[in-house]
Amino acid sequence: MLTAESAVTRADEIKPNGIGAACKYELLYELDRRIMAEVIGPRGNPDGVGASPELASGDPSAPLLADGHPGLYVCWLLAQIDLLNGDLARYANSREVFNEAFDSFRNEYNRTHSSRNVKLRY
Repeated sequence: MLTAESAVTRADEIKPNGIGAACKYELLYELDRRIMAEVIGPRGNPDGVGASPELASGDPSAPLLADGHPGLYVCWLLAQIDLLNGDLARYANSREVFNEAFDSFRNEYNRTHSSRNVKLRY
């Protein structure tokens, strides 16, 4: 299971920074809420999942929604670190990498979960 702590640890290994872990957990919660709103919610939430309230409170062992996509969370954190550091050139590059990872996750999720509003024709 992918946890918030593992995503934060990996991002810190790639890009050492002075941003606190609590801030990074808030950023991960923000991404999970975005995943709920843009990817899972429109499909009717067939698995009954949601953004972890433990993550919102800063619990490092909180599970993340896109369990099979750790790179998605790491890319998100790297982009947000660049933004918070005011490095807009690196942020643009990191954001592009994140957008590709997010699109890949969304496409895979859409392929494996049917839409709730599909009218079948026979």
